[in-house]
Amino acid sequence: MAAIGEAGADLASRGFSVTAVDYTSEMVEEGRRRFENVEFVVADIRCLQLPKVYDFAFIGSNDLHHFQKREDRVQALTAINNHVRSGGGLGLELWHPRKDSWQSPKRTFHQLQQQHAGRRVWKEAQTSYDSETMLISIDQKVFVETAKGVDSFDHCLQLQLFDRQDLIEDLEAAGFQLRAEYGNYSLEPWSNQSPHWLVEAVKV
Repeated sequence: MAAIGEAGADLASRGFSVTAVDYTSEMVEEGRRRFENVEFVVADIRCLQLPKVYDFAFIGSNDLHHFQKREDRVQALTAINNHVRSGGGLGLELWHPRKDSWQSPKRTFHQLQQQHAGRRVWKEAQTSYDSETMLISIDQKVFVETAKGVDSFDHCLQLQLFDRQDLIEDLEAAGFQLRAEYGNYSLEPWSNQSPHWLVEAVKV
């Protein structure tokens, strides 16, 4: 779930040895093109079989929510546990479910830096949340402009949120113990009103 490995590349630039795993070969190919200081692997996180043991693993960008079934989440966390040393760490960037449903207006997102000469890429997206199902629905249209004109395609997905007790049970089932929760990137303690839900766990 590392996508093109930007977060991993930042860690590698600070002296860490980093392996980035993603299910999508196109993501890994682009990551290899951009970042030579990261080892990339194409794999399903639910059935990882890597030759190394790591001090620390993390899933950022709320990607754990891509799993809509609990058994998939536990399987993924267990596979990570099998690759982390005893006492090693796990970091998760999550969304905590809200009590009320909501819908955001359609917005346009432009890349901060275009990565391919002669091509401009942007997207339009609208997001909604159903508090009963705890599902976030993201409807996107991606635009690619070249000298031949503008092409577009739809990219829609759903993210399954889950409550705190479910997370604790998932971590315990996978062999981790919750160590700390933070409400922002200054690592202040988490609460139900925090803008972020950052979780630190340890392999036990």
